[in-house]
Amino acid sequence: MQLLNYRSKHILDFTKIKPSKHSINKLYNMLFITTHKLINVHNLIGNWNKAIELLNKTIPICIKKNNKLKEAQLTNQLALFLWRTGEHKKALSLFKTTHNFYTKINNEQGISNVLGHIGNLYAHQGDYTKAMDCHKKQLDIAQKLKNEQGISRALGDLGLIYCYENNHKKAKECLHKQLKIVKKLNDKQAICVITIHMGNIYFGQGNYEKAMDNYEKTLKLATEMSYKQAICISLGNMGAIYSELGHYDKAMKYYKKYLFIAEELGHSRVISITWGSMAKVYRVLDNYEMADKFYTKAIILAKKLQIKYHLCEYLYDKADLYFSLQKYDEANLLNNEALEIGEIVKRKETIFNVKILRSKIKSIEDKEHSISVFKNMLEEMKNIDENYENYENEKATLNYELFKFTGEEKYNKIALNIYQKLYVKTPKIGYKERIEELQNENS
Repeated sequence: MQLLNYRSKHILDFTKIKPSKHSINKLYNMLFITTHKLINVHNLIGNWNKAIELLNKTIPICIKKNNKLKEAQLTNQLALFLWRTGEHKKALSLFKTTHNFYTKINNEQGISNVLGHIGNLYAHQGDYTKAMDCHKKQLDIAQKLKNEQGISRALGDLGLIYCYENNHKKAKECLHKQLKIVKKLNDKQAICVITIHMGNIYFGQGNYEKAMDNYEKTLKLATEMSYKQAICISLGNMGAIYSELGHYDKAMKYYKKYLFIAEELGHSRVISITWGSMAKVYRVLDNYEMADKFYTKAIILAKKLQIKYHLCEYLYDKADLYFSLQKYDEANLLNNEALEIGEIVKRKETIFNVKILRSKIKSIEDKEHSISVFKNMLEEMKNIDENYENYENEKATLNYELFKFTGEEKYNKIALNIYQKLYVKTPKIGYKERIEELQNENS
């Protein structure tokens, strides 16, 4: 590490001296090789701003030497680091520039690589159609070139999109194929990423034990490698599990570690997610002032970064907080914004929650209208595939709300029965609290 930093300093300083014509090409080659090595080191340990600084010094040298290919390669890397630090518009512009260059010279490897980055950027902004299109083209090119590393990346990127769309079966298929390739290549960094994604799938399915096992494996391997980004994500996801289980002190402990590393990395997207997660914990601990503060911070940053998938959730959560504080007008505005964005990114769970809250807000003026809405939503569930991941949870919620509004025993029994089944499968604290509340109403 010290050797790389030492060499890079002197290689970057060679422009200040007058090398002979005989040695100048050799010096440029040394510069590019060392820059590449240093960028890999900065990426691994999370010094993204250092990587950006280094690239901004090296790219002008490529331009001066009229080395278009190396300029495109380094510009692509610069775009990647800018994206990670929250400069999404600049990143997308640079990605498109390099894509056009690779297309012009028919460099299929370069096209495949940059398509992967563009697809990931679209995915984080909630545009899954564009993202999927990019990743399928990325995979086609990699398969044509028989590039195992490229195939691996494309499979992982596709798996992530399927995961966002809650298509866990296809996500697992992609990730298992990818894992087989990266183990063959002994790519430990990719193994960390895949293991996190597998944990996320289990988390989404409510299998917290398997999810935690994946996150702990990742944390161990990432710590051995000093791979800060993977360490950061693992800690945050472990905190989310503890939060779902109701272990809020543990959850906050992990979130604070998560936030510290995210801030150290300058990873704006992760910082926003962490603030949103911490806000939820403050809410359940009845610290409404801190919950409001952290939701606001998360929303402002998510809007700046255009991470709509998470933004709609934060908006709903803050609306729900305001409803509980009887700030009905503010709650309604936030809830409507959450619905608009949730429909764009097709986040079904948030859309459902928003509709429930909208009816509860409406009930302040017209209780009977809200009861009618809940009954209609329950009737409409007969047309929904029972294999839909949130089917049972949504059915339980509607029966719970109808019981709270009408006091009719039949709704209590149905909701209680479903929540008890859900709790056996997934020990969420929210299910447990609903079970206890409904049982107390019966006694």
